[in-house]
Amino acid sequence: MVDFSDPYFTAGQVIVVRKGSGFSPKDYEDLSDHRVGIQQGTAADIDVSKVKGVSIVRYTRFTDAFLDLALGRTDAMVLDLLLHKLM
Repeated sequence: MVDFSDPYFTAGQVIVVRKGSGFSPKDYEDLSDHRVGIQQGTAADIDVSKVKGVSIVRYTRFTDAFLDLALGRTDAMVLDLLLHKLM
């Protein structure tokens, strides 16, 4: 038997780039031919992995992904974003 709870929040994903980088992706396809930081095991990891040509750099902590983005080691990062808390 399985018992599901009522949803308690909705989430989406966001693409983050360095300010002033000149790179402004609108969707995942725009990430092709770029190095992209992803937190390992997230929905973003699954979704971005489907895009051909993306060089994915996986991190266990999203803070490390932000650090590499800030240092220019990656071109963008994709992470989950809380859209709405339902409770």
